Amino acid sequence: MNLGLALRQKNDNRSAEPLFRRALANQESKLGPDRTATVTTLKNLGSLLPSTGHLTKADRLERRAMRIFENKLGPESRELTWPAVWRT
Repeated sequence: MNLGLALRQKNDNRSAEPLFRRALANQESKLGPDRTATVTTLKNLGSLLPSTGHLTKADRLERRAMRIFENKLGPESRELTWPAVWRT
């Protein structure tokens, strides 16, 4: 995933996308879908996808990450205000 982040910083989002997808698949299978590292990768992939033209997929991933955090922290948690700025 570090290479994916480096490529994203260089605006090479098309090359970064498959790396984030692979990292997400590995984390989901090894750590589980609700772990913080997995959700962080989910968020990173979701914030990257609009730049590659995948707005619907991005929205789906970001909503999934938000649901996981809501389930973990509660829907009124102050920490849940940060997903609103994921794409900024």
